[in-house]
Formats: sequence, C-alpha cells, structure tokens
Amino acid sequence: MHSDFVGPMSVPTAQRQRYIIGAVDAYSRYKELVPIHEKGQAKDALMRALNHCENVTGHRVGTLRTDDGKEYRGKAFDAWLGKRA
Repeated sequence: MHSDFVGPMSVPTAQRQRYIIGAVDAYSRYKELVPIHEKGQAKDALMRALNHCENVTGHRVGTLRTDDGKEYRGKAFDAWLGKRA
C-alpha cells in the first residue's frame, strides 16, 4: 500500500475539508481518497482506508509505503501498525 497526504487545498470540499489522504494498493490497484478537515486526522483516516481496502479486496495489506511525512507519526499509530505485523 502506498499512501500520501495532500493539502491544504485552496478550494475546500462542500464539507469544508481541505486535506486528502490518498492510498493505492500495489497488488490489487485499489485506490481510495479520504478527505479530512485537519492534518491531525491523517492517521485515523489512513487506518480506516487500510481496513476498508482489506475488506473490499479480501487481501491483507503487507507493507505500507509513505514519504515518511510527519502526518503519520505517533505512538498510537505505531502501536496499531505493530499489532498488524
């Protein structure tokens, strides 16, 4: 799974979301875009996207690749990833 964080956008969505989490499963090519309001929601949005991808494709995500941005850092996220290993 490849993921990246985009934003802030100059024009928000109708729900006033200015950031987007993009995720692409390298195996199935399943793609998901998750609009969010704040940068702090990035970790939760990515966790939901990974879970949703696994439910839709029926395949477990084995590797997560990012640009090592700060939006995905944190103890809770690291613990969640550790449980999946």
